[in-house]
Amino acid sequence: MDINKRIIPSRESLKEFVRKFPGEVDVSAVEVQIQLAWASDGVQKKIFQQLTEEYGLSEGRLVVMITLYQEPEGITPSQLADRSGVTRATISAMVSRMTRDGLAELKREEHDGRSKKVLLTDAGRAFLEEVLPKHYRRASSLVSNLTTDEQEELLRKLAQLRGEEYAE
Repeated sequence: MDINKRIIPSRESLKEFVRKFPGEVDVSAVEVQIQLAWASDGVQKKIFQQLTEEYGLSEGRLVVMITLYQEPEGITPSQLADRSGVTRATISAMVSRMTRDGLAELKREEHDGRSKKVLLTDAGRAFLEEVLPKHYRRASSLVSNLTTDEQEELLRKLAQLRGEEYAE
């Protein structure tokens, strides 16, 4: 989603809405949601614009590669799709391109010749090991104006918004 300042309602317009429809809207809650979306969009754009420019790497491919990096023995395409949050058709196309580019490979399971696992090649692992340090430094720099305590508090609050416990 591309959040644009022009479509973000002002506090005044939200308050006017509340005057017209009392009890319908919590202005602060709406502002929090809008600001979260706006901040998230801005951070994502900054991070992935650099990855695309430097490495031709999309967000989707990065997610898939990190997932595979965490599974050195490989995982099935359906598991990869589930963990990456994309459809099996999308994974099939991504794996085909990554295989073509020498970043991933499909291996047949030894115990079941019909079943396959996807794993990173040595080149794919080396590529990710080149990309990730810069990527994580860039991500860190985007929150560097917050203290460590503020970052921890933000993580707790975000977990709370998701209805989850924050695991330190």
